[in-house]
Amino acid sequence: PEAPAGSIVLFTEALTHGTAAWRGPHQRRALLYKYCVSHIAWTAKRVAYPTTSELTSRQKILLQDPGDPLLHFPSLFKEAA
Repeated sequence: PEAPAGSIVLFTEALTHGTAAWRGPHQRRALLYKYCVSHIAWTAKRVAYPTTSELTSRQKILLQDPGDPLLHFPSLFKEAA
């Protein structure tokens, strides 16, 4: 199926997937995120905070290093009433 411009597509890395060759006049961007608890992370490399702009509190939470799965981290979403 097609997704409108500006959409994102999420899938597990275990899914076989592909795409047609990019022929647009502008650069196409892709982000690859893998979420897991810290003791099974694939690498010790971490995303660096950008130095050219101020991050929101939500952005800071998203860029935190992996943590202990037994510790509580605040939700990124407003709690349902």
